Amino acid sequence: MVTVANCLDLPDLSACKVIAGQQGLSRLVKLAHVIDLSDMSPWADAHMLILTTGQQLSGYPKWPRLIERLDQQQVAGLLCALGPYMVSLPDEAIAAAEAHQFPLITVPWSQPFMRISESIHALVISSYLDKLQRLQQWQYQFARQAVHSRSLSDFLREVSSALQTPLLLEDSAGHCLVSAGQFDPPAARVPVLSADDVVYYLAFPAQIRSDPYRYQALEHAALLAAMRLMKNQVKSDTERRLRSSLFDALLEGMAPTAGLSVKRADLLGLHPDTPYSLLVLSKEEPHEDFDPLEEDQHHQWLSTALKSFNPVVTASGRFWAVALKPPRPNLSELESALAEWRRQFSWTRGVLSEPLILQDTARTFDSLRHLCEFAPIGHVTPAQDLLFYRALQSLPAPVMEEFFRLTWQKIDDAALRTTLQQLIAYRGSLTGAARSLGIHRNTLRSRISRLETCLQRPLTNEFLSQLELTWSWHHLHALSSESLSDW
Repeated sequence: MVTVANCLDLPDLSACKVIAGQQGLSRLVKLAHVIDLSDMSPWADAHMLILTTGQQLSGYPKWPRLIERLDQQQVAGLLCALGPYMVSLPDEAIAAAEAHQFPLITVPWSQPFMRISESIHALVISSYLDKLQRLQQWQYQFARQAVHSRSLSDFLREVSSALQTPLLLEDSAGHCLVSAGQFDPPAARVPVLSADDVVYYLAFPAQIRSDPYRYQALEHAALLAAMRLMKNQVKSDTERRLRSSLFDALLEGMAPTAGLSVKRADLLGLHPDTPYSLLVLSKEEPHEDFDPLEEDQHHQWLSTALKSFNPVVTASGRFWAVALKPPRPNLSELESALAEWRRQFSWTRGVLSEPLILQDTARTFDSLRHLCEFAPIGHVTPAQDLLFYRALQSLPAPVMEEFFRLTWQKIDDAALRTTLQQLIAYRGSLTGAARSLGIHRNTLRSRISRLETCLQRPLTNEFLSQLELTWSWHHLHALSSESLSDW
């Protein structure tokens, strides 16, 4: 920007003399204008260098008030031509100018105001042009860096270096995501929009706002950062769709076998010989239709929730299928990662497989989706914990119903039924069952005798196992659509 001092360095102002307000020579100058009135205020404006012949100022009694008002209007200075109207500046004018650090300058009468105005305006225009050219260079430089930089962090560091200011990329909560230097508050921010409508912010020292060219350059950098984020999002979405497409083929039993297919699978993170775990989650909410228009968004949410497990996610019918690495994920860490997902989809059931390789994907998925209906709502359950319930379901109903009628239904006494359950739990151990029931062993023996009389069979270990299986089968069918988490 042009200052009063810069103007005084011009050849056409070489004969000018600073009479007062030397400390105000750093004031900005945007234009020069002639005002030959005693009351200049209505015609004055900020950053204006006023030229006057003093025609109405000779003997003017209100110089201090004039200087004070011009200073309040942020006028750059007052340049007075000494000649027929004003031979010298009065002492009260000089004193007021010094008090307000307001430049009071004299120029010889022989120096035309037109030449002075022309020189100052040429300097101001040249300064603006230099700034615009510098801004254009910054914008061009930033555009190239946005395209060629390896990461968003590298891009912001280049912008920070070019503009000589620290920068931070923050999320909407004010958490720093990328740092290119540090600075003390206060901070100014410009929005950085992403492809998924999430708003980030480019933060920088608040004083940058006073430099319109650097501020415009930062706004341009924020736009390029948004484009970089969108590029990353498109790349991520494309990779995600390719991985999902390959995963869909695996679920249908089409494992990659040809060299090119195997290489493509390897590039997408699904190497045929690398073990992984398969997670299956139920997708539909009970008694409500699932909206297919929201499926892609839900896909992204699930991918984001499980990002620490390097997931490959796809939808298949009424289920989400997710390949997880490492192959044996910690179950509590997995549940913690899904906590945010559960807030939206609290009704889902999940089943986690043992480690497997790609060629076993289709068979394992078919097994897990059948086991999913036995899993507790709102939890991920290891598949091996549910295989017993799957086996129970396959038992012939008429046979099991008859066996239940001839055993458990014959026991009307609640105390005897509880006693039998404790005997089963302690695998026939009288000591363990008696301690659990809080009764003497002799009392337990008496109850066992009554049970054997009721069932007309001795309570051998083999018979206790049959009774346990029958009770489990009955309880499974009684719960039917209920969660098994209450067992």
